[in-house]
Amino acid sequence: MLRFHPRAEPKSEPPSTGAFDAACADSFTSIYGPPAMSTTSLRTRRGGPMLRSVRAAALVVVLLGGTLAAWCPSATRADHVVRVRAETRIELDVRRGLELEVRGVLRDDAGHPVASRRVDVAIRPEHGAVSASRGITTEADGTFAMTAPSPGGVVVVDAVFLGEPDLEASNVRIVVDEQRAHVVLVVTLRDGSRLSLDEPTHPLTVTATSGAGGAGLHLTVRNEIGTEIAAGTTDDSGRWDVDLASSLLGPAAAGRLVARSEADATRAAAQTEVPIVRSRTTRLTWLDTTSEILDGTVLRGRLDTSAAPLERHAVGVFLDGQHLGTRLTGPGGEFSIPLEPSVSRGAVSVRVEARFDADAPWLESSASLPRTLTVTTPQRTLPWLAAASALFFLGLGGWLRRRPIDVAQARESRAPGVMAARPTGLLPSVRGVAGRVVHNTSGDAIGAATLTIGSLRAETDREGRFEITPPDGAYTLVVEAAGFEAVQHRIQSPHRGEWRGFTIRMASRRDLASDVLLDVLSLVLPNEVASTATDRELLAIARRRGSSVPEMEALVRAVEQIVYGEAPPDGPELERVRALATTVRGKLARVDSASAASL
Repeated sequence: MLRFHPRAEPKSEPPSTGAFDAACADSFTSIYGPPAMSTTSLRTRRGGPMLRSVRAAALVVVLLGGTLAAWCPSATRADHVVRVRAETRIELDVRRGLELEVRGVLRDDAGHPVASRRVDVAIRPEHGAVSASRGITTEADGTFAMTAPSPGGVVVVDAVFLGEPDLEASNVRIVVDEQRAHVVLVVTLRDGSRLSLDEPTHPLTVTATSGAGGAGLHLTVRNEIGTEIAAGTTDDSGRWDVDLASSLLGPAAAGRLVARSEADATRAAAQTEVPIVRSRTTRLTWLDTTSEILDGTVLRGRLDTSAAPLERHAVGVFLDGQHLGTRLTGPGGEFSIPLEPSVSRGAVSVRVEARFDADAPWLESSASLPRTLTVTTPQRTLPWLAAASALFFLGLGGWLRRRPIDVAQARESRAPGVMAARPTGLLPSVRGVAGRVVHNTSGDAIGAATLTIGSLRAETDREGRFEITPPDGAYTLVVEAAGFEAVQHRIQSPHRGEWRGFTIRMASRRDLASDVLLDVLSLVLPNEVASTATDRELLAIARRRGSSVPEMEALVRAVEQIVYGEAPPDGPELERVRALATTVRGKLARVDSASAASL
């Protein structure tokens, strides 16, 4: 009986460590495809528009002699494209008698059977055309089977699953040689499938069995790219023991160990592969050890492994257990984050810690040693300045009390879209279109935005300003900027002045992706929790409460990779997040309905 466990084509998301451990016990007896590679990330929470308003008020106070200061950390962000698909494998048995009997099972990366999927099986002689083929639909337990006349001699059996949007393709090939004894190789890793590159060696055992015995077989072990790691010969019992040098295994990543025995006069060639994870521990260290600092001081640290610094990974900084902010590491694995100014005056003792939540199976999470800091806020206010500030705020408070505040109108003013200027005349006699493009929540200028009116194009300057003079007529103004949702609006020239000095507010796709995630998490978590914890913390809380569904983790990862990045996110990435959110909402609703029905 031949048994084979193939590997799927490369995919974007790494399989779980549990799937690797389970697969490590399997035997592999054919040729695989290329190794699986993966990448992931984390996100930060952005500051709100209220904090920016405080900054503006502080500037006015300073001009009048006040000393109020406020600061809000900004988040470094990066983009990656993520695709969530489950890995698949085909387990194949071939029995040879009067007929060739083929049996197999299609499984996902967790080992669960995949039902109602088509698997194509083809049988042919080693140097001939296909003699039998069939497309077979898997049963409820993932099994499929077929029988066909044997072509004789060396027979090649292929089974192929072409994949689906949520399932990776996979294939398996078995070569049956009736002239030589079939050899089965079993690989055992004493340390399991997770191999730490911080250890010098890892013990490995290969056991060979066949109808002609397993002694004296020449074996080689290579990694997934073909680099030879070790070579040797089985002993009289068909066993070969070897210590694999970590320096030859390859870089930290998901990979494969390929054990192969060469054919001889009585035994056929054989090959088996086992999935592994080459891992490294990580370290978080502070670059300065000063225990007494001033408020607003920039804290600096480094993330690295024993081999190299880790760049472009997210590090969270916590102040007295509360999340202060998250930063991506830069060159040399370094990161920095300013310490928020204290409201109180004098010296305050705080405890600061940095944490790295590993975003790949081959890296270990880590945390820095906690630092206890004495933060001092200098007394900078002179008595006459304090008096001037008090008088200013008394006057400002009286003016605000007389002026009604329309909350709905305030929210509308921050909505993306076009805000026309006040007309300057009764008749449409003004020509030319001029205005400013800004971020809809912060009001910051958006430079290099492209505006199109008919066949005319213009680009905003650093202040977000632009001017175009189209011919007379009605047009659709289209505004586009990298990382922002496009804005369209109908305008006419000439006009009454409303299209000179008007404002275009654009929504950031990063902000929109964050809002989508927060809306979903608010369905299962209290608002006060969803507004203060990081995404990874929110996901962990939802899991502990039994309020999570498998797709929620995929949604969190997709949002994380939109929120971080050098390149701004594009429209399809945001649509992918919205589609995942719709799926999560539907599954949460079904879970709630099932829970209600059980009551």
